[in-house]
Amino acid sequence: GSASRSILASDNLILTGKSIVHLCGDTSVPSTSGMLHSWGVFDQNTGVELTSISSLSSDPLKLWLSAYTFEAGRKYYARLTSFITATSVSSYSDVKIIVGFSDLVAIIDGGSVHYVRPGTMNAIYLDASASADSDTIYGNEELEYTWHCEQIRPYMSSTLCGVAMDVSSGSSSGNPRVRV
Repeated sequence: GSASRSILASDNLILTGKSIVHLCGDTSVPSTSGMLHSWGVFDQNTGVELTSISSLSSDPLKLWLSAYTFEAGRKYYARLTSFITATSVSSYSDVKIIVGFSDLVAIIDGGSVHYVRPGTMNAIYLDASASADSDTIYGNEELEYTWHCEQIRPYMSSTLCGVAMDVSSGSSSGNPRVRV
């Protein structure tokens, strides 16, 4: 396979390795007996092994990691080490893991354009609580919401927007709903 994999934080990762040894120097007789295999996952920036990460597979030649094992925007590498028990010789191979960013999914219930007659007190309700960040297991719990009201036409009043907003214009952490 490829020496690098690009994934998203929300993806599972499955890597499969293969390891053989040639007995008595004879390249025509490959063997897999008498070998032990282990996987390690390392932070590419520090080179430190992330010992808390372990494969979900019982097959020692498969690294199976669930979604959200990795953080978006970071780089890692997985290492398969094979060890020949009879000779205590080992060898390894690395696969670079690049974790990209997903698009934020903004879902706004209540529409994106509303027409209101000047001088009326019609309320507009908007709800973005169904929005999500698929780069995190927490979905929308870590999102910050910013609401803006803009008067497009007519150009008569500069005080129409923002006067009756329950959530002021600006950042409103943890409040995905607004009434204008």
